[in-house]
Amino acid sequence: MNVADIRFHAKDTLALAHIFEVRAAKYGLWTTVVDVSTLAIPMLVGLIAMTYELGADWLKVVIGVAGTLLIVQAFLDLMSRAFKWRKTTKKALAASKSYVALNNEWDRLGRGDGDSDSKHVESLVAEENRLSEKTVKLNLTPRESRFGERYALHYYLMPCPQCKVVPKDPFAGRRDQCPSCGR
Repeated sequence: MNVADIRFHAKDTLALAHIFEVRAAKYGLWTTVVDVSTLAIPMLVGLIAMTYELGADWLKVVIGVAGTLLIVQAFLDLMSRAFKWRKTTKKALAASKSYVALNNEWDRLGRGDGDSDSKHVESLVAEENRLSEKTVKLNLTPRESRFGERYALHYYLMPCPQCKVVPKDPFAGRRDQCPSCGR
């Protein structure tokens, strides 16, 4: 296998690893917000009520605001359960970890540090194919694919196969331009 093929595999695995890292961070943040608000809102109202006089007029306002926040929190909790944010976070973390390990192997092989015999290369390709089959079930959006592609192209300083430009900023991209990298 030549160096260009190895860089191609390394780029693709890095793109997917980055996509799943970002996805895990996003859903992990939302699940943390839901978890913290579940405890924090009632606890704060209780502490405020215990600290001051129970019949105070402003306490009614605090309880009203807390009630509104609890409704929002209950909605977020319902959304997190309905759309399985925790499960999505776990799957994204597992996929990211697998793709990072695979990317590291491809990078080692590209630098000449790794075992470059055909059996090792075949095992890496087989692992990449196995992960690709799992990735199909994780429903990557076109936007995520473009973002990951742009990130990997920027990292490896490779030109996009369609628009032939090396992305300068991996985080700047628009849908209406290149369908591959979003540049």
